[in-house]
Amino acid sequence: MAQIARKQNFVERYHDIWQLAYPTIVTMMLHNVMSIIDTMMVSQVGMAALAGVSLAQLVLATLFYLYRGVAEGVLTFSAQYTGAKRDHHCGPVAWQGLYLGVGIGALILLAIPLVRPLFELMKPSEAAMGPGIAYLRIALMGESVGALTLILSYFLRGLGDSKTPMRIALLGNGVNVVGNYLLIFGHAGFPRLGVVGAAISTSIAQCLVLVLLLRVFWSAKIDARYATRRWAQPQGQAMQRLAKLAFPLSLQGVFDVASFTLFTVMIGRMGIAQLALSHIVLRLIVFAFLPVQGLAVAAATLVGQHLGAQQPSRAAVHGRYAIHLGVVYMGGLGLLFICMPQALLGLFTRDDQVVGMGIWLLRLLGAIQIFDALYWVCSGILKGAGDTLWILVVSGIYNWLVFLPLAFVLGVVLGWGVFGAWVGFAVMVLLQGGTFWWRFHQGRWQALSLLSPDHEA
Repeated sequence: MAQIARKQNFVERYHDIWQLAYPTIVTMMLHNVMSIIDTMMVSQVGMAALAGVSLAQLVLATLFYLYRGVAEGVLTFSAQYTGAKRDHHCGPVAWQGLYLGVGIGALILLAIPLVRPLFELMKPSEAAMGPGIAYLRIALMGESVGALTLILSYFLRGLGDSKTPMRIALLGNGVNVVGNYLLIFGHAGFPRLGVVGAAISTSIAQCLVLVLLLRVFWSAKIDARYATRRWAQPQGQAMQRLAKLAFPLSLQGVFDVASFTLFTVMIGRMGIAQLALSHIVLRLIVFAFLPVQGLAVAAATLVGQHLGAQQPSRAAVHGRYAIHLGVVYMGGLGLLFICMPQALLGLFTRDDQVVGMGIWLLRLLGAIQIFDALYWVCSGILKGAGDTLWILVVSGIYNWLVFLPLAFVLGVVLGWGVFGAWVGFAVMVLLQGGTFWWRFHQGRWQALSLLSPDHEA
């Protein structure tokens, strides 16, 4: 009987993680499928257009991580308040995050006039610069609401509701795909707008998702439990606590993507084929780790709820099980990269030069997928506990003192080209995975708590 009970408990813990994780995984996969479809459609406009859009999307990714830290901070506080049975504090926390999101959105709009100088600083080829500038100017308008969209989605996930954001994302992605088909190629009487059409379609989809999430946030059901309709004024102390948690995450995300942007600029100067290959490889590895990011969000939610309920041992158990799932998945996908690189690259291009350069590169990245899983899942666990400053420091060291210098030395100085540059990335992933796994097993994060006494919250 005891053995059966242990087995049931074992299955239940995996089930708890999976129930929270799979809607987030589906949402992230849908978002990535949308990016892949964008890549495939834009590639039909031309390789120069694809190269330019790839640079624009890296700029957008940098901005995404600027506000993702705020969303993750809202998730952590919401999860810990939910675990502590203090649901009425969740809505006010979300409001503080939304105020920060509005400020970030305004800054994004102010960046539109800087698009051309930014591309001139990156110095891509002349053929890639025009499409990249045209795409980014429009896409920044849609990205200005991205902060509010992500904060609302992560708020719901922190409460334990990951299915609602999934359903809304499914609808938004459907609108984006249809819009791409109509506006990029000019079907059904619409103008043929090329890369501008792709940016317009994405922006429309983002605005639609925001409207639907706001309807859920202001619904009577959510308000009755979490006090979301009460107009919470900006509160200095509450916003400061949220910013203290979120700022390291935002800064870490910006540093990570900024380092990768410089990495891509370095490759872009090697040639259009090398830049196009890196964009394709990036799409594939993002497709690989997005499900693990979903696991990381689920782990952050469960860890936050258990720590809020003062159950650190249960938080550690769910963290271990999330790591198991991530390692198994990424290990299997790594084998796929190693065994079928030519087939995977062939999904994006028929260019023999690009495919030839990419085969051994994809095999290299397949060999490090397990360490990437350790990094993502363990970072999610640490975020759920609020251990964000440590994440910032360690990630900054590996990105700026290991990854970029090594990529430059191997790829440019020693002349290994695009493969050598990606070797620098692989070394960083190995170090990050091992270090974050060590931090998890060290266990100091289990003693952290973000919640103030009830009367001070």
